[in-house]
Order: sequence, then structure tokens, then C-alpha cells
Amino acid sequence: MTTAPGFSEQTFDAGEVQLNFAEFDGSGPPLLFVHGITSDWTVWKEIAAEFVDDWHCYAIDLRGHGRSGHLKNTYNRAKYSEDVVAFVRDHIREPTYIVGHSLGGATALGVAAAIPDSIQAAVYEDPALFVHLRAEETAKARFGERLDMMKSGLATAEIAARMRSPGESEQDAITRTERWMRCDPNTLEMSINRSSTKGWDVDSILKAATPRSLLLQANPDAGGALSDDEADRAISLLPNAVHIKWDDSGHNMHHSSRNGSCL
Repeated sequence: MTTAPGFSEQTFDAGEVQLNFAEFDGSGPPLLFVHGITSDWTVWKEIAAEFVDDWHCYAIDLRGHGRSGHLKNTYNRAKYSEDVVAFVRDHIREPTYIVGHSLGGATALGVAAAIPDSIQAAVYEDPALFVHLRAEETAKARFGERLDMMKSGLATAEIAARMRSPGESEQDAITRTERWMRCDPNTLEMSINRSSTKGWDVDSILKAATPRSLLLQANPDAGGALSDDEADRAISLLPNAVHIKWDDSGHNMHHSSRNGSCL
């Protein structure tokens, strides 16, 4: 078993909000991890342990998540990306490798498009690129129950018991629920009503994301965020990308990587 790496938890002033992040012990080129919606940087702690011997790892809490600042009605794709752009430019201050999952993948894409000269390469892990173009019911189905639980006033343990996934341990369910409860419910509200992607021109952003990249697609039949048609559309627009599909993995691909696959 890999030993969890040492880290320090710090705060970065992104202008509108204070962003919480972890900086891990280790040296090498900077590698930044960006989590998905209702998660936080801690989801990467075990993954970072696989990289700290050769990389200087960071993991950030997006605005409205974890211990970062909350600012109602600002949880949109542009703002998430702007925050991470500021972090790369003003804190890391050297060309950076970036890995993003789900919303974090879409955020990493926005960062690569905005500051391509500052991104060495990117991994987009089952990024939520086109969900806003689907029927509105899709977002409600994906997030509605989670939002209801976050607003329910129930104890964390009771929510975890109700929302526990098949095969998930009790402790993992509690940890996942604790991450939800640190999140501003408005992040989900804006995803459900699709205001989080208003004005987000994904095709133009894909074309502008020129750094080398890896598009990892989960199996859509197992809950993956990208359909096969959407993955084909993305790879046709990304200028410098390789596409790999994991047929045996659902949306949370980095958890699958802990069981024998390579991120």
C-alpha cells in the first residue's frame, strides 16, 4: 500500500474568492489536480501519492467547494477556469501539467484554452463537456436527489446511508457525503438550471486548447459523462489530443486507476 504523502493546506487569493489548496511534499515539474462537482481536493490525496516521487503536486478546491470561498451565483465554467488560471499564473508561476475530472476536466480545458503557453499537457478525465446541450431532465436526474439531501437537514451519516452506492463501503459513503456537505448547494442549482454553462462555447474552447492532452472517456452505460458521439466530437476539435475509452470504468475513473489501471 502506498503511504499517503505529506502536504500543506494553504489559501490563494483569486480576487473574487479565496481558494483552498494542498501542496504536496516532493519535487519535479508542477502537476495540478482539479476535482469534480460537489467534491474537493481530498479526493486526489491517494492519487497524488503515486506521483510525488517525480512531480511537485497541487490539488485545489474550486470556488464553492471544500474550504474555498462561497460566492452565490458565480459557479459557472468561466469563473472556475479564471480562478485556476490565476492560480497557475500567480502561485505556481511555471509551465504546469493539469489533470481534471468531470467539472474539473471542463475547467482544465478552459485553462488550457486560456493560457496554452502555461500548460505543458492536460488530462481530461471523463469531462462534462456537453451535458448542457442535452435535455434539462438529464441534469435533474444527475443532481436533483443530491441537492435535496444537501438541503434536507439530515445528519451526514443518515444521508450517507441513503445515498450509498452499491459496493461502496460505509466509510467511503460518509467521506463522499462530507465532501458534498462542504459544498455550496448553489453549485448544483446552477448546474440543474444550466446557468453554469450560459455563454460557454465548448467548441471554440476545444479548438483553443492547444497543449498536448489525453481525453479519457468512461463507459457511458456505466454512468460516464461523455457519450461516444460527444467523445468523437471533442477529439475532432482538440488540436493535439489522444482519446482513450475505458469500457470497464464508470465516471469516477481515478478510483478505477487505484485498482490496476494507469491514470
